Amino acid sequence: MEFSNREYFISRIVSNYTILNIDGQKIKLYSPNEEIMYEANEFVRQLDTSGFLMDDDMYDILIERNLWSLEEENNLGEVLPKNLEKLKVELYNALLQSKKRILIKKYIKVTKEEYTRLYNKRHFYDYNTLEGYLIYIKNQFVLEKCIKNLEWFNLDIHKVLLKYYENLLSPDIIRELARTTPWSAYWPILKKNGKIFKNDFITLDQQQLAQWSIVYDNARESTECPPDIVFEDDDMFDGWMVVQNQKYQNQKNKHIVESKVKINADDIFVMADTIEDAKMIESMNTPQAKSIQKSRLKQVEKHGIVKESELTDVKMKRIMESNRAYINRVKGK
Repeated sequence: MEFSNREYFISRIVSNYTILNIDGQKIKLYSPNEEIMYEANEFVRQLDTSGFLMDDDMYDILIERNLWSLEEENNLGEVLPKNLEKLKVELYNALLQSKKRILIKKYIKVTKEEYTRLYNKRHFYDYNTLEGYLIYIKNQFVLEKCIKNLEWFNLDIHKVLLKYYENLLSPDIIRELARTTPWSAYWPILKKNGKIFKNDFITLDQQQLAQWSIVYDNARESTECPPDIVFEDDDMFDGWMVVQNQKYQNQKNKHIVESKVKINADDIFVMADTIEDAKMIESMNTPQAKSIQKSRLKQVEKHGIVKESELTDVKMKRIMESNRAYINRVKGK
């Protein structure tokens, strides 16, 4: 994105209003304050909501009329998000493999497109649900209160709402703005002063801009701060965050086990009362531990009873210890 465009978006976000072009007329849509938001929430609470479909009802109707399927629901809720996360991790791990990154990028693009297609299909009829209705009415109430220079009888509310939604910035744009100039130059000063935006009730764009600025700050302060190429690629940066979170969870799980089981050993066996407990215990194993476990099971399946000293990972560990001892002796000469 060109600097001039970034500068425009930043000025729009930090200001207290947005200019909308409706049928050739420019109107100022001001940001709502806490009083307007309270009034909007109070207004929708007083509405008669009897007879409206809930989201579960709409889901059942979509399934009944073959407009949606259990497979699509599983893909949208489980399969695609997990696949996308794995692809992002693979992208980060391919940091030094440019050709592999190009291929992974293509897979990520296809996965995102399929997720968007399914999401739009699943929520196409949300306006018929109670939640969709309340969101529409609430937004209409807020817009009426926040437009200052045009009478409502001259305005098509539906057009205003559509234009408002069109004007919302995508997460990709917000993230680019958060890590680049001019915002990256403003952010440290504003953060130090303790006042980021002049309006007390921040907008969605302001909230996301501040949140991503904090995320990038934390990443740069990390002991494992990634190179700039990772910051500049949203998918790769997401992969880095997944890896860091996995490391954190593994370390946290290790501390939990060690605090519960006071045993000095390479392998610790913990009895589980239920299948759920067993799954939780299994999840506490690190990727390395799971790999060793898998290797040992293969050896047992192939040879039957196997002595601990004959296990592949034990042999490798002893070889590494021997090599390390030899290197230390050589260095000590």
